[in-house]
Amino acid sequence: MIDVNGIEKIVDENKEEAVNFLAKMIQTPSVTGEEKAVGAVCKEMMEGMGLEVKVYEKAPGRPNLVAEWNGNETGKRFVFNGHYDVFPPVSDKPGRYGPWSGEIVDGKMYGRGTVDMKSGLCATIMAVYMLKKMGFEPKGTVVLSCDADEEKGGYYGARYLLEEGLLHGDYGICAEPTAPRYAPEKSGVLITGTGGIRIDIEVYAETCHGAIPHPNINAIEKAEIVMDRIREYAKSIQKERFYEPFGTGPFCSITRIHAGEGEAHNMHPGVCTITVDRRVYPMETAEQAKREMDNLLADLRKENPLIEYSVTYNEVMPKYQLDPESDAVQAALRAYESVTGEPTFLYERPGGCDAHLIVEKYGYAMPTFGPGNEALSCMEDEWVAVSEYLKFIKVYMAMVMELLG
Repeated sequence: MIDVNGIEKIVDENKEEAVNFLAKMIQTPSVTGEEKAVGAVCKEMMEGMGLEVKVYEKAPGRPNLVAEWNGNETGKRFVFNGHYDVFPPVSDKPGRYGPWSGEIVDGKMYGRGTVDMKSGLCATIMAVYMLKKMGFEPKGTVVLSCDADEEKGGYYGARYLLEEGLLHGDYGICAEPTAPRYAPEKSGVLITGTGGIRIDIEVYAETCHGAIPHPNINAIEKAEIVMDRIREYAKSIQKERFYEPFGTGPFCSITRIHAGEGEAHNMHPGVCTITVDRRVYPMETAEQAKREMDNLLADLRKENPLIEYSVTYNEVMPKYQLDPESDAVQAALRAYESVTGEPTFLYERPGGCDAHLIVEKYGYAMPTFGPGNEALSCMEDEWVAVSEYLKFIKVYMAMVMELLG
C-alpha cells in the first residue's frame, strides 16, 4: 500500500538535503572517462545512509557503484539504474551560469547533467534515503546502481557490470529523462526504444604518387560511390518504414570517414573507412539490417567491379520493447498518478540507454522514467525544475512501496 501522505511529508521535511545533494553532484565535473570524483560523492552519500557500497572498475578511476538495501523478508529485487557521466561542455558555449554551477534560478537548477541524468540518479538515491527515514522495510531488496561510461556505450559501465553477473532483478527503473520534446510538461513511461549497429566499411584501392593520375579511382573516390548508395538506401527506409510513435523511419547515417592514415599527403590513399550508424526500429531486426547492407554492397560490387571492400558489424545497442502490462510499467503509471493526482502516458522514442542492455541480459521489465525535458540534454543551458526532481523522488518511493511493500 502506498502511503502518499507519509511520502509527501518526509520529502517536504528533507527537501533541502535532497536539493543540496543534486547541486553537489552537478558541481562535481564528470565528463565520460573522468568519473572518479563524482563516484566518491555518490559513495559517501549512500554509505551515510547505512548502505554497503561495492565498487566495480574495469579501468582505474572509472567506478561503478552497486548498493543493496535488504529488507527483513526475502522477496523480489527492484533495481534502480542511472549513470553519472556526462558529455563534455562546449568550450566556447559554457551557458549563462557555467557547466558545473548547480545554481537555482526561478526554480530551475542549471548545469551539465541536470537532465542527462544526475537528477534522475539522485532521485533514486534520495528515494531510498527517504524510505529508510520513514522506517519503511522492503519485502525484498532494492538495488542502487550508479554507472560510468553510459555516454560512450557502457563498455566501462553497465556492460561491464552485466559481464560480472550484476544488476539481476525482478523489475526496476532506469531514471533517464522522459519528458518528450513535443510535450515537455510531463514525463512519460518509456517502453520502446531503438537498437543500433555500427558498421565499418573499408574501401580499398591501389596507391600511387599524387603527382600522377590514379590508374582507376582512389579509395576516397570509391568510398564516395558507396556513400551515395547508402544515402539512397537511408532515404528509402525512412519513407517505407515510417513508425508513427517515433514520427520518423529508421536512420542510417554516415557519421565518420577517414583515409590516408599513415600515408604521405601526396599519395593516393589505399584505404578509406566509412562508419555508418544504423538504428534498428521496432519492425526490424539487427540481422535484417545487416543482411540489407550486405546485399547493398554486393550489388554495388556487381555493378562496379572496382569496388573492393570489407565490412564489420558491431551491435552497439539492442532494441528495447517492454510489455505495457508488466508489473513495473503499471506500477510506474500508478505511482505517478498517486503522487501528482494526474495520469501520465506510455511513451516511445528513438535512442538507447543502459536499460536496453539490462533488459536484454535478464529479461525483466525496466521502464525508463525520469525527470527532465529530453530536449535539454547536453545543451549549454541544461536545467531541471527542482519541483520535478522532488516529484520523482516521491514517485520512486511510491513504486518501491507498491512492489516491495
